[in-house]
Amino acid sequence: MLPLRVIAKDLPDPPYPAETRVRGWRFEIDYERMEQSDTWALASPDMRPWCLMTWLTSWKQTPAGSFPNSDELIAARIGMDLRLFRAHRDLIMRGWELHSDGRLYHAVVSEMVTNFLNFAKREQKRKARWRAERKQQLGEECPASVPRDRHVRHTSVTPPVPVPVPVPEESYSKSVSKTQDDEDARTASADASPPSPKKSTPPKTKAARLDLTEIPDEWRAWAEQEDPNLDVQVGWENFVDYWQGVAGAKGCKANWLATWRNNVRSLRDMGKFRKVKAVKAGYRSFAQTGKLSGSDEFLAGFCDDSVIDGECGNG
Repeated sequence: MLPLRVIAKDLPDPPYPAETRVRGWRFEIDYERMEQSDTWALASPDMRPWCLMTWLTSWKQTPAGSFPNSDELIAARIGMDLRLFRAHRDLIMRGWELHSDGRLYHAVVSEMVTNFLNFAKREQKRKARWRAERKQQLGEECPASVPRDRHVRHTSVTPPVPVPVPVPEESYSKSVSKTQDDEDARTASADASPPSPKKSTPPKTKAARLDLTEIPDEWRAWAEQEDPNLDVQVGWENFVDYWQGVAGAKGCKANWLATWRNNVRSLRDMGKFRKVKAVKAGYRSFAQTGKLSGSDEFLAGFCDDSVIDGECGNG
């Protein structure tokens, strides 16, 4: 049972609502800013990964960018031994402040969450404005998924009606005679040689939008076999959110299974949405040996100042 903690009345309020989440939003590290921080300068090489792990783990908490005020829970969530955590707690939790909701917040991580919330509000207003303009231009009966230029081209322009051209009687007689001769020639050729079988043309698959919300079992099994370190559920949720947000014909595919396979291969090549186990194993290896593993995509990305995505990149 966790010990109760007394919360002072003069503690600051949380920087955002308690239900705030940043699901699907990637976690980016400003390496230059981190390298120049006092915490990074004071931390030994074997403690720096654990300091960074607190940022990554808090990103996926609710509310985002926070920790419960409990040493046991924090150590368990970042995968660190409790005795080792308590021995270095002052350094690892440097910059984390207790707020009136009983949770710990870091100013830098809270700033990143606030930037995400502001971006989400701007996107919501932009989409609402776009829908209003579209409704005013195309009318209520126009489907929202049809681009305006295609709609105007197919509905507003009336094709010309063909006008019959009179044919002279002499030309008509010659045309009928030539047609009859051609028909006789084809009949004779058909009698001389057996008819060749017609080549069957496979029917074209009509493109459609993604209507799945849960990943099929065979799709999940294929992804786990293709990339064992991929967090398939997070990758699937990101896949669904992206394609359901694409408007018009660009959001339609003839083969969604092939699209999913291509997406999994891309995530594997870019090292996105890694499982927490693989990342934590890389941290432990780094803390013990001081060397980076060639298969540890997260630490490799961390050292070359690239964007960190995936399971730890999103939380």
